[in-house]
Amino acid sequence: MSEGQNQNDVGIDSTDQVNNSASVSKVFNDNYKTLVYFANRFVKDKDAAEDIVQDIFVKYWIRQLDRDEFPELSFLYTSVRNACLNHIRNKQTQSNKLKLLGNKYDDDYALLSIIKAEAIKEIYNAVQKLPVQCRKIVHLGYFENMANHEIADVLRISINTVKTQKTRGFQLLRNKIEPDSLALIFLLHWAFNNKL
Repeated sequence: MSEGQNQNDVGIDSTDQVNNSASVSKVFNDNYKTLVYFANRFVKDKDAAEDIVQDIFVKYWIRQLDRDEFPELSFLYTSVRNACLNHIRNKQTQSNKLKLLGNKYDDDYALLSIIKAEAIKEIYNAVQKLPVQCRKIVHLGYFENMANHEIADVLRISINTVKTQKTRGFQLLRNKIEPDSLALIFLLHWAFNNKL
């Protein structure tokens, strides 16, 4: 370092790095699970989906070291989608690539997947605001796909308590989730089940 230079002239200010890292951490924490769900819709492999999303965030963090601006959520979705398609291309033979890149991975499918991931994120956030016992039961039943008797065994409660708490959870969720979001969730469920 020359005599006329101070530490801030040589590199990135350490305070800016800490603030930037905290901002990147917030973006990561707010969107990681949703982006993993989105990636998993393409690659059908949760470990690969997690790796893809982590790689996107590492690349994003490296590029943001000297910037204060952060990309929009659409940039992250597009980056994850492209990384998923690259993963599929690298994993499949040439003949399989053409089949996989047909209708299933077109822009309409990607858009529906983004909307569904965001709807699930809203539901998940609403579930987190439920009372503790009700939240556990709803989470086990709908995110872990456990049957009522399995939930009762795990939590050491009666099956009737499980049924009552599920009903209560749905009533509370209806009040916490916007009506437009509920309609969208049902529409998406129908669209994915009918392979639109």
